Amino acid sequence: MVLVLMSVSCSAPKATAVEAVNTSGYDFVILHYNDFHARNTPWVPTRSNAEGLEVGGAAYLDAMMDSVEALYPHALRFHAGDDFQGTPVSSITRGGSQLEILQKMGLDFFTIGNHEFDYGWSVWESALDTLRFPVGAANLILTESGEKPLVEYMVFEKFGKKLGLIPLTTPELKNLVLDSNIEGLHVEDPARTARELIVKLKAEGVEFFVALTHQGLDEDMKLAEDVPELDLVIGGHSHSYVPTAKMQGKTRVVQTGSYGRNLGIIKLSLNEGDISDFNYSLEEVQPGKLKASADIQAIVDKYEAMTGRELNEVIGVLKKDWIRGGLVSNIGAWQCDVMLEALDADLAFQNNGGIRKDLKAGEIRVRDIWEISPFGNTLVSFEIRGDQLEEMIAYMVREFRFRSLQSGGLMLRVDKESQQIRELQVGGEAVDAEKTYRVVTNNYVAESLEKNFGLKDTAVRDSYLVDRDVLIEAVRAQKFIDGTVGDRVIFE
Repeated sequence: MVLVLMSVSCSAPKATAVEAVNTSGYDFVILHYNDFHARNTPWVPTRSNAEGLEVGGAAYLDAMMDSVEALYPHALRFHAGDDFQGTPVSSITRGGSQLEILQKMGLDFFTIGNHEFDYGWSVWESALDTLRFPVGAANLILTESGEKPLVEYMVFEKFGKKLGLIPLTTPELKNLVLDSNIEGLHVEDPARTARELIVKLKAEGVEFFVALTHQGLDEDMKLAEDVPELDLVIGGHSHSYVPTAKMQGKTRVVQTGSYGRNLGIIKLSLNEGDISDFNYSLEEVQPGKLKASADIQAIVDKYEAMTGRELNEVIGVLKKDWIRGGLVSNIGAWQCDVMLEALDADLAFQNNGGIRKDLKAGEIRVRDIWEISPFGNTLVSFEIRGDQLEEMIAYMVREFRFRSLQSGGLMLRVDKESQQIRELQVGGEAVDAEKTYRVVTNNYVAESLEKNFGLKDTAVRDSYLVDRDVLIEAVRAQKFIDGTVGDRVIFE
């Protein structure tokens, strides 16, 4: 395998000679996954899993890739971002556990995702020179110098044919990460970046172009439309399960879901730069059918032992499954109610994206709350008059903010067709235009007050209470949680 690197800020894997004979029947075999979110140990999905089987786990994912490489030694391993954040071990080690595992995974490329910035850019500045795999994002720019701090592109040559890889991260980074964690960085338009690099790659004799992205399925489809020269887009970020490649013109778009449940396997052949044979599948990683990779398992066990005893403490019992998402979820409603009580507030809002895990009925462990709320956000509050509150809720209805925010303390009925508010109560009473109301949320949501609530120049007070700690103590106090929820937000 011959590797050609440009704008490299990290150590690349050693190059080996191009294979002289292709006995596999395919010019390129690509193994890919995305949005692993530190699910280092096997887990039991609550959706599409009637048998209650365990799936995933870093050592088993690696073992599956090894098994494919036994048949196709020239296979490439690509990761489309977001390996950080999602389990306690990642938060406790500030991504150190994940970097150590990734070092052993033998990756050929890693496109950085938004959650890779959750512990700050400094994590990567200190790690890049020691990593044995390339980390890229062609559209990530240092604001002051205009330089690109990560790998801009790579060329992989197999059997005399060249694959040009273009890594792209989400242009929404500024809305997904705390400002302080990406200070001095900005993201350029992915399509413009891809077009510029394709011109450069063509000059190097590359005829086959792959974007390895972390921006979501919808944006990947748009990228394929805007840059028709792309042959393949391997994506992440939206956790989309794409069992059959989606087509946009001649461009194929794929993604594996999330949490290491599935491995994407692409086998393809080229004829004068075009795909002449394409075989794609998603294979579920089932520990019951695989032997864990010993070296990866040793790292996983090391970090689990470091955090295990405290995190496995049972602190309560859940009587009904917690399921996230939607206008009102029982886990989101419960969190908002806990936030209301913690800050003695009138209304509470929690972003759906901050609730990272469903939970089946049964014992609740400290680990579960860490995995549900891994970010370590703090609870913040602001005050608002009743007349301003009515304007805020009208804005949230008009801008569809209730699609992404759970609520507490609120009873809202909206005419779905006209978007007119039929009923609005706070604390079981009609809103008093002269009364001052306290609103609690987390610091991530509060960083975008205008976007989320339509508010400008509103003073926000930080309680410095970590949301996860507040939720853990709430479970301890309540002991038994029934998982039911009453009317809150209704679009009729």
